Amino acid sequence: PAPAATAPAPSAAPAAAVPPAARPASPNAGRVQVQIGALPSEEAARTEWERLTRRAPELLGDRRPQVLRFERDGQPTLFRLRTGMFPDADAARDFCEKLRAKGGNCSVVRG
Repeated sequence: PAPAATAPAPSAAPAAAVPPAARPASPNAGRVQVQIGALPSEEAARTEWERLTRRAPELLGDRRPQVLRFERDGQPTLFRLRTGMFPDADAARDFCEKLRAKGGNCSVVRG
């Protein structure tokens, strides 16, 4: 009897077919944050985070707040309330749009 025909070995997938998760991240990946407020105290910043977490748990539930002290000459100290690390500015803008719809302030910043 004749030997059975075998299928050719599969070749490597072309670069365009590589799933996004397997591609190298852009140099700025994860460096985009959003600022939710600039408040007069660390306590006020944490209170704002809690308020917004109650209003938009689907947006903030798995995120962590970052409170950064910001000092300016001759001005009162402020505490910036931020969260991130978004994969890109588009994702951060989308998040801000949704947070504003829930009554929050939001602007995209680089980390």
